[in-house]
Amino acid sequence: CHNPKKKGKYIVFHFSRKHCLVCCCDLYFITQHIPTTTHSYYKERSQLCEREREKAYVGSSSISRNMDVGQMRRQWMDYIKTMFEEGFLDGQFLQLQQLQDENNPEFVFEVVSLFFDDSERILKDLSFALEQQSVDFKKVDAHVHQFKGSSASIGAQGVKNACIAFRNFCEEQNIDACRRCLQQVKQEYFVVKNKLETLLRLEQQIVAAGGSIPTMELSF
Repeated sequence: CHNPKKKGKYIVFHFSRKHCLVCCCDLYFITQHIPTTTHSYYKERSQLCEREREKAYVGSSSISRNMDVGQMRRQWMDYIKTMFEEGFLDGQFLQLQQLQDENNPEFVFEVVSLFFDDSERILKDLSFALEQQSVDFKKVDAHVHQFKGSSASIGAQGVKNACIAFRNFCEEQNIDACRRCLQQVKQEYFVVKNKLETLLRLEQQIVAAGGSIPTMELSF
């Protein structure tokens, strides 16, 4: 991190990431039986991503400054619940929110912002690596592994699952499948980015209006 004032938060973020990377074996073991060669999975998620990109745009423009705090809190609850139900987030995101308090009021915002910065860099590196005439699959796999760990650390479930499928094809050294997976990972990332930006913008409006961010548990 280039900002010394954020150094403490940066360490916390990497601790979470390291913890998730330690868990990667378990995550891979649980999901490795999913048939990653099934094109219907990619088609379904691609269609869902397109719909969600439109909904995220509409949702962000529909947040009115004239809403009272109660309305904004209810909208926040409905919005984040939808993100969980449709597989874009998992419980790790709620754990991040629990670390946010009066002493660290922008903790989630800063961690998510770091995730955005890292993701843009990793996607650029992946695109470059897969454009080479002789693809270094070990390097590609290392980038995907890093992306999987960072997405898991903030609870970006859709991105994490797409990375798991991506790594399987890296192991097979299937260049065409890897390039398809890169497009899938990009779609998952940009949709969850749009939705998180909308969610965080709504949180800022709630706080600015004198309210507090609702707490929730995965009970749905």
